[in-house]
Amino acid sequence: MTNTSIPSQPMMALKIKLNSHAQFLLAWSYFYQLGYHWLGNCPKPRTAPYLYTYEDGRILADYFDVEDADLSSPNSANGYFNGHKNHEITLDELKEKAFNPKTLKVGQKVKLDKSWWKVRAVRHPFIICTQNMFGKGYYTIIDIDKNIRGEGTSWGLGHDTDQQIAESMLALHGEHPNEIEQEISQRNNCPVNITAIKDSV
Repeated sequence: MTNTSIPSQPMMALKIKLNSHAQFLLAWSYFYQLGYHWLGNCPKPRTAPYLYTYEDGRILADYFDVEDADLSSPNSANGYFNGHKNHEITLDELKEKAFNPKTLKVGQKVKLDKSWWKVRAVRHPFIICTQNMFGKGYYTIIDIDKNIRGEGTSWGLGHDTDQQIAESMLALHGEHPNEIEQEISQRNNCPVNITAIKDSV
């Protein structure tokens, strides 16, 4: 279902220039993740080299210039883009806004690289996520400030039940009642790469 609701707070007025259909698809998905929606006077585009967003949440598109067009002219798509007042953003910057780990909430599902995880606990700067594959449970801890994730260093902490997750979070903050200490493994960690987020249903 297409999101056509009006946001309660003004959204960012942005513009982005795209060099391929693959980039268009990524930018489109990132904008939708951020809550923007298509409100053009025609069906949403299959591809476009220029996208614009507005404070009311709209996405609009501009299309390709004809061959031999004067690209410096404000009447060309390229010239219009260059002169447009919206803030220009890169695809990498847009992805960072769309998949910022600081926005994760308990109950959401987050895709880290190619694997889906469930967000079980959030307390800055840590996020604990779990998954179940082939009947076996796994967990990963995200450190937002360091932009890394991995397993913890304490073998005495489980990550299956809500109580175990809560105790692990206490240990990460140095507050475990039994003085158990926990941190992300320095040998077995990797950068945080969020590729999708889904709200709980």
